[in-house]
Amino acid sequence: MRKIMVVDDDVTSQAIVKALLCDEYEVITANSGLQALGRLQESADYDLILLDMVMPGASGLDVLKTLKSTSGVADIPVIFLTGIDGVQMELESYVNGAADFIQKPVNADLLRLKIKRQLFVRDLKIQNHLLQEKLQQVKTRIDSIFDQIM
Repeated sequence: MRKIMVVDDDVTSQAIVKALLCDEYEVITANSGLQALGRLQESADYDLILLDMVMPGASGLDVLKTLKSTSGVADIPVIFLTGIDGVQMELESYVNGAADFIQKPVNADLLRLKIKRQLFVRDLKIQNHLLQEKLQQVKTRIDSIFDQIM
């Protein structure tokens, strides 16, 4: 089962998102950005992070910047959940590595669709990486054979 972390200081929002996703995904919650970062240090085995934009302490944008600069978790897609409507904030988030945005209150169908899309993109990136590694191995073998012939 795919694993999603929901990071939100509002326990009601957490519960709603968890209830919408728990049939398809293993959903782990964190009450703050710092708690989320701590959980990710313990285990980076997450397929996606749903991150509230506005939280006390570390903001969602602060957490995103930390994630994207941390080896082992930088490739986990982050979708922001936010009640704030502002193009400038969206732009800054995309520039810093956000995968997508969902406005609160969350629309269940849109949430599921955006999650599936980001997981599909992540799977394609992983497959691409594996194919690149195999291609490099084949190239190395061909070069070795060519060197032996010459």
